[in-house]
Order: sequence, then C-alpha cells, then structure tokens
Amino acid sequence: MRKLVRILSILMLLKGTSLAANTPVDSVRFFGSAPAYAGINLLFDFKVNPLIPSKAPLAVVPIDQHGHFDLSFPVPGPLQAEVDLGRYKGFLFIEPGKSYHLVLPPFEPRSEVDRFNPHYPQEELPLGIANAESRELNRNMVEFDAEFDYFMANHARQLFIHRDTALAAEFQKQLNDKYSFSHPLFDQHKAWSFVKLQQASRPQNERGILQHLPQPAWELPVFWEVVQTLFKAFFPERFAPETRQALLQALGQQAAFDSLSTLALSDPLIPSQEVGELILLYNFYEAWFKEELTTATTDRLLQEAAETASTPLLQQMATSFYQRITRLRPGSAAPPFALRDRKGQLKTLEDYQGKFVYLNFIHTQNYACIQDLMRMESFHRLMQRDLHVLTIVLDEDVEAMDRLLDRYNYDWDFLHFGGSARVIEDYSIEALPAYFLIRPDGQLVLSPGPAPGENFPERFTRELRSFRREELRRSPPRERSIFR
Repeated sequence: MRKLVRILSILMLLKGTSLAANTPVDSVRFFGSAPAYAGINLLFDFKVNPLIPSKAPLAVVPIDQHGHFDLSFPVPGPLQAEVDLGRYKGFLFIEPGKSYHLVLPPFEPRSEVDRFNPHYPQEELPLGIANAESRELNRNMVEFDAEFDYFMANHARQLFIHRDTALAAEFQKQLNDKYSFSHPLFDQHKAWSFVKLQQASRPQNERGILQHLPQPAWELPVFWEVVQTLFKAFFPERFAPETRQALLQALGQQAAFDSLSTLALSDPLIPSQEVGELILLYNFYEAWFKEELTTATTDRLLQEAAETASTPLLQQMATSFYQRITRLRPGSAAPPFALRDRKGQLKTLEDYQGKFVYLNFIHTQNYACIQDLMRMESFHRLMQRDLHVLTIVLDEDVEAMDRLLDRYNYDWDFLHFGGSARVIEDYSIEALPAYFLIRPDGQLVLSPGPAPGENFPERFTRELRSFRREELRRSPPRERSIFR
C-alpha cells in the first residue's frame, strides 16, 4: 500500500493539468479537491532550524465539507513545506509567486496509540502537483533523489568500504548529464547531493571536501544533511592546528562569540564567515549535550550569537538552539497555551498565576492516567489554597473529556487540547501521563514533575516553603518587630 501511494504521488508530479494563477510575488497559493480530508484543517509548516529540527507554522489550509480548498499566504522565500497527513507526512518545495494544485494521498489517520509514540514511522511522501507550470522543480528533485538514493543503497559496500572514487565520479557524471533541468535551486540540490557522494567514497577526507564546497543552500534539506555529517564534532579537532589552539585558548578566556567567529575564519578551509559561525553554533549545541561545555558557557555563547551572528538566519538558529536547551529547564518560563474547558471558555496559563500549578497531561483510555486522577483527588482538597490542579486531555474526541467528568465529577479544571500539536510539542509530551509543577510566577520548578503516587505532596510542600522564604526575603513584612 505504501509503495502504491508513493508511486501515485510521483505520477501526479509527472502529469496533470495546467492552470494559470495570479499569485502575489511574495505569496504562494494552494488549491485543489480532497474529499477524504473534508472538514479538516491542514497545518503546513517549515523547518527554521533543520539541525534540531525546529519548526514554524506556515499556513493553516481549511478543507471545506465538500473537500475543496483554496488559500493564498505569504512565504519568506523558497522553502520545503511539510504537512501532517496522519499516517503520512507530505512535503513539497515551494517558491513565492507560484500556485500549486495539490493532489493529496489517501487519508489514513494515525491511531490514538500512534499519536504518542515518539518512534512512530510516519512515512514521508512528495505531494502531487497537478499544474504543469509549478511542477517541474519538484518533479526533477523527486526523480533525481529516487535515482540517487537507489544508487547509494545498492553500492554502499563499494563506496564506503572500498572507497571506489571512480565509480562515484562516473555516477555523478551520469546524473549530471541526465538531469539537465535548468533552475538555480535544482543546480544547488545536485551540487550538494554530489558532496554526499564524495563523503561516501572519501570518508576520511573531510578537509579535502571542504576545499570544493558549493555555495551554502540554506533552503535545501540536502544542504543540512551534509552539514550534519560534515560538521558534526568539527570543533575543535578538525580545525587547522593553529586555529584550533587559538579557539580553545579564547574559549577558556570566556571570549565573546564574535571573537570566536573571527578566529574560526582564520582556518584557510573555512569558506565564509557564515559557514564558520554555522560550525560553531552546531558544535556548541552538541557539546552541551555531551557535557563538554558548561551550561553557563553554552547559554552565554548562544545568547551572544542571537544578537551578533552575521546573518538573521544564523541569529534565528542561535535563538532556537538556546530555546531548545533551556526549554522545560527548571527555572525557565512554562510554555504558554490557550485551550478551552468543558464549557467552551478559553483558558490560558496566566489565568492560574498566583498559585502553584500542578499541570498534567492525560488520555482517558490510559489506565495509569485514570489511576493518577483518583490519587490527585485526595490531595487536591487539602492543598487547593496554594495549588491549582490542571489537567489537559489529549483525546482526539472532546466528548471523551465530557464522559470522564460525567463519571467522576472531579472539581478542578480540565482543558481539551483541541487538536493543537503546539502544546504537545512545547511540553515534549512523548508518553502519558506527564506532570509539571509551575510556580506562581510562571516558572517551571519540577520538570518533569513526580506523579501523584511518587511523593508529590512532600515534594510540593518543600517547594512551597522555599518559594515563601524567597518571597519573604524579597518583600519582608512592613510591621515593626520588637527588635526595631
């Protein structure tokens, strides 16, 4: 079935109808008919930092009850757009000023269990494009990648073990001659794919490959694939000896990010300041996870790079790296949300400030979740003066929350996630139940937090006392004591 769907998607890239479109030069238009998706809102997004990856929303495309959709929306530039289609993840490369008559694959929703499986093998499929004037770039990319991947898979032993550079060069020439489609982005796509081929046949010659790198192609996924392999663990060992020594000395002296960037560029094989800063950012992020850099040093460098990196894109990357390593860290701000309760009222995290919040995520069909709710009921009554218990229900069907509350009549707030993947991603929910304790000022204090049966009352009491002591130090009583 999966192979059939992939074949259909590629065929729709090959043939279809031509349709003129008057799309603004800074926007993209998606239109088409997909009755199987009737009534669904499709969220298209794109990767702002493919190394994490960190995504940003691009557009919400509503499909009406008859299955029709037509939406124009602004885009920051050429990019690969992705959309969650249930069992499948669709993708296509889009360019400003173009219209895309999309053909979606058969709709196969994921099961409730699969939605919270972090290892769910969601298959990636190229979206069909029925109008000829917008199809050629994606068609050539899909066909080129299929042939390239087939060759790499079938000649892995000759390339990786025997390092058959002649075979790699012959295949590169064949592909280059066969795919003569003229487009700047496709030319870059081929060039960076050929770097992957060189890496396979010359795995110990990274610095030699660096001498002949194409221009960075920040929009293309293949560029980031190369970055992840060519520049991983590059700092400090694979810099030139003089540069390596200078970088390590400067790092030990708490040098600023822009100073380190200047030193990296002193390596004759670093082609540009952009590439040098990309290497540093990626390696500082990786070093933090390996505990090769302290949290304080990594925080400082990423925050400085977010202000001083040479391009807005690199500044944005530094920001996303910093957000990733600090997200859900105790002492950081709890991610905000706006969700509806049983009565349809919109509730935000700010509505619960002033008390501690014991935030928990559940699914009504999860046995452990139901057992924990029963345990929460007992201490909720005892601690409600200082503590809000707040439950977010992740069932697809909002009626499941109503049935739960009709049966058990819990007297704290329950909110439905409303199909919002954002709150699930922001709190990194990969298994249920999940718990967090948030201070009255909105800071995470226990992240992740203990379950009700894991001595939560005792842990909360300690945090409450600590918070009150901090409050007293900051704002001592105004009344005069007998000692004043």
